[in-house]
Amino acid sequence: MYYDEKIIDVADIPMTISIINREDRVGRGGDHIPFRENSYPSIRFTCANEHGDADVSDPNYSDRQHTSSDILGIDLNNDGQLDQYYVDLNYLKRNAFINGGTITLLASGPETPTATLFDEPTGLILSFQADPEFTEYRVGVRAISSSVYFDEVYRTTDTSFIIPNQSTLSVRFLSIAAIDSEGIMSPFGIDYYAVSDTDTPAGTIDDLPYGINCATAELPDFETMELSPYVLTCYPNPWDESTTISIIPHFVSSDGKKAIIEVRDLQGRLQLRSEFVLKSYANTISIQDQLKSGMYTYSLIVDGILIETKRMIKLR
Repeated sequence: MYYDEKIIDVADIPMTISIINREDRVGRGGDHIPFRENSYPSIRFTCANEHGDADVSDPNYSDRQHTSSDILGIDLNNDGQLDQYYVDLNYLKRNAFINGGTITLLASGPETPTATLFDEPTGLILSFQADPEFTEYRVGVRAISSSVYFDEVYRTTDTSFIIPNQSTLSVRFLSIAAIDSEGIMSPFGIDYYAVSDTDTPAGTIDDLPYGINCATAELPDFETMELSPYVLTCYPNPWDESTTISIIPHFVSSDGKKAIIEVRDLQGRLQLRSEFVLKSYANTISIQDQLKSGMYTYSLIVDGILIETKRMIKLR
């Protein structure tokens, strides 16, 4: 709700946030769990798409996640700088913007109010404990306790509020928040549970009117090199007695594809050619003392398409 009311309209790139009602993915854990275990409410951001399911116990597991190749990124041109990140830094930037905005609002806003729930003949009534800091109250209503979203949200200046849209014998889970004079909302409190004994008319749904009067908040996007579907390296380079060319597919399915490594001199004359069938994990081609000293190019060709060409140096 902080995001919908305060942040989304000033974000340069709005995000769709889906709340999942579980602590983490099945069989998984995260850094937020110790906070919850010590009574700090917490959630985590998780990207919907990951490189593998982290089942490293599977002998056929070849994805990057939770392995030694689960690194920040790769140097594509051997200049000592990361050119392509396995972390989407622009996605991470937007997460940081949401986190920073939410933390600021939590730190600046009021405390969660307290209230008493009464089951009266006229319906369920919340009686709020007045506080000079509070100018309005919000009431979130859910019909199912396990839902992470409110079915209805109401806003009132009254310290006694009849819950709208009740029906006889209907179950209601109610949670409340306060709004201060700056239009900043407190966190919602714990649920109140009750069963209505009567019907009440519908009410006006809160339109979340308290935005932020500021310019669009943005950070410049991170720029990365265009992705190659394979990581092509030669190590050692320069080399003397032998070197190994490594081909690692890093975001494509490559099992069974026909590949060729060609080594040429700087006049384009073919010196070595190796044909092989790609596997979905590291593929290596070993070159022994088969070349004269000098500079050469080595190229990866997959299914007849030239993927990339790099240089190597043979010392002697």
